[in-house]
Amino acid sequence: MNEKLKSGLKTAGIVTLLGGLITTVAVTEIIKEIDKQEHEDKRIGDINLKFIPEDEKTITAIITEVQSENILYKKHYMNNPNEVKIRGSLPVKYVISKTDNGTQIFIYAKRGAIPKGLSTITYNELKDKKVLPTELVGTYVGTEFQALDNEPMPATGIITSLEYKL
Repeated sequence: MNEKLKSGLKTAGIVTLLGGLITTVAVTEIIKEIDKQEHEDKRIGDINLKFIPEDEKTITAIITEVQSENILYKKHYMNNPNEVKIRGSLPVKYVISKTDNGTQIFIYAKRGAIPKGLSTITYNELKDKKVLPTELVGTYVGTEFQALDNEPMPATGIITSLEYKL
């Protein structure tokens, strides 16, 4: 949210102070929530996957194999970091494909079947040809969650869409 809108909300809070303290408190809480959300948005950018989302690549490839894996994650209580609050798993798939350039491995973090065969794969290329599970959990589940195991996962990129040529 831009500063002009925040300023307008603050002014509205001051003006409504004449009408009552409750409205001012409500506007103040809205501003605090907006500030918190902006901070979280910046944080998402800090731990987000190491690719440029606008720089998608598309290839035609033959999907030869699909392997599933679950990334286990946790969230801690804010006031007690030793106590685990939430546990869960993020299902991901390794999509192994062949192109004229050889075999490539992609990660697909969406539900659904992936048939073997000819397909068009649109993906965001990973700069280091690997991704940390915590980066995937932070992107697809939330930045407040951490993967239990953070061993890098090798991959050419993260699939954004698949089209099959069955």
